[in-house]
Amino acid sequence: RNRNNAFLLCAVLTGGTASRMKGFLGCIRSLQLNGRTLDLEERARITPGVRPGCPGHCSSYGQLCQNQGRCVERYNGFSCDCGLSAYAGTFCQREVSADFKPGTSVQYTFKEPYELNRNTSTQSSSIYSDLKLRRENVSFSFRSSQSPALLLYVSSYYREYLAVLLNRNGYLDVKYKLQNSRDAEVFRTSVRNLANGQLHRVSIRRLSETVSIQVTYSVSVRVTYSLTVQVTYSVSVRIDQHEREDFNLTSDAEFNAIKSVVLGKVHESGELDPEIARLNSQGFSGCLSVVQFFPPPP
Repeated sequence: RNRNNAFLLCAVLTGGTASRMKGFLGCIRSLQLNGRTLDLEERARITPGVRPGCPGHCSSYGQLCQNQGRCVERYNGFSCDCGLSAYAGTFCQREVSADFKPGTSVQYTFKEPYELNRNTSTQSSSIYSDLKLRRENVSFSFRSSQSPALLLYVSSYYREYLAVLLNRNGYLDVKYKLQNSRDAEVFRTSVRNLANGQLHRVSIRRLSETVSIQVTYSVSVRVTYSLTVQVTYSVSVRIDQHEREDFNLTSDAEFNAIKSVVLGKVHESGELDPEIARLNSQGFSGCLSVVQFFPPPP
């Protein structure tokens, strides 16, 4: 990048010394020597007149990657990596969704913890500590006219669980059971009638004992305006509303050894508590989209 400060690595490639070279003005990236990729950025940071990073397509067009999509440089362009989002498409703009009928489900099962089939030891106890979640973020969108209904169920190898459901009155209930010796704790949001066939967004964030639940829903507002004394127009406009409520757990704040995340009906229902089992027997009819669970189990 500077005519007076030759790129040191160029000497390796062309021979001679930096003092005898005319210098290079430009940008070099993806440099390999005998099959080994050289760390240009580290050398650039300690070399006067040289800066790390090549301006590329992502610097100009990276903002086109939506919904947490990551811009990836290509030799003749760029692409959007949607792996960390719940979206797909060229620019991560299309929601990943599924339509459910009663009796159908989507299940993600996680590997059984190593120590559950081993005798207790110093090594296994250290693995236990890695399996304890003190925080999680769960978010999804749904559309349904069914209530009551079980929307999402996160189970544990220790019979702990998180359940998100619509009760018979259409309110959203979030149930946590993180301690076997105590009953599940139920957090009910104040937003009415979510089983109205419209699209709603739910976000659940837990950090230790604090649980925050946000529901995004649309309301219809009628706007009337006059062009002239004789001509009046009336239109209906939908406006998004965001309702956030905070709750506190009174039981254990650790979610141990996540087993599975189930959307729709839970088919392995032998360990469900009676209330969840009753809801689960009806299955779920509706649409779920943009489902995210973070952080993933260790």
